[in-house]
Amino acid sequence: SGARGARDGAKGYLTPEDCAAMIRDAPPLSPVATHFYYSDTSYVLAGLAIEAATGRDLFALAAERVLKPLGLSATEPAIGVTFRNYATPYVGSSTSPRRRYVDEKGELPFSPRTEWAGGGFLTCARDLAVLARAYAGGANRHIATDVVRYASAEGVVSGYGIGLFATQSPLGLKHGHGGYFPGATSQWAYL
Repeated sequence: SGARGARDGAKGYLTPEDCAAMIRDAPPLSPVATHFYYSDTSYVLAGLAIEAATGRDLFALAAERVLKPLGLSATEPAIGVTFRNYATPYVGSSTSPRRRYVDEKGELPFSPRTEWAGGGFLTCARDLAVLARAYAGGANRHIATDVVRYASAEGVVSGYGIGLFATQSPLGLKHGHGGYFPGATSQWAYL
């Protein structure tokens, strides 16, 4: 869409079309249905297909069909470099000092917009819990939890479905997903 063509100031990002172009001529990593490889690229391609099929902006569709019906008022697309509901992240390690990941104006050093259909939203714990329950425990649970099985460790079978991982836990089968952005992580699970 036209909004994707613009850059977020000097803090550029890759458009979905840029991401798709990176793999356009690449050979498959494995024959179909033989191995599992997690990649945001699959979601970017799905997002492009959804926009092509509907003629609508993916974020507008998400707001109309998911965010508003579920009352996810603190969830917003990751477009730009400042956000209304974003806690200031800190980055660092055991060998380097922790520092704020935003500048003095509260701006991120680059736009997270590249994530787009691969996880391009900022949210809070409440909204994430509501979404997880609606998705992994709702009427369409059979679709969300139909997973492609893969071995994550010797003797342990796990799987990945449409937007969630499935693993065995001491309490039974667990579905969930995690997210990462410098200075922030998220993890949800539904049993």
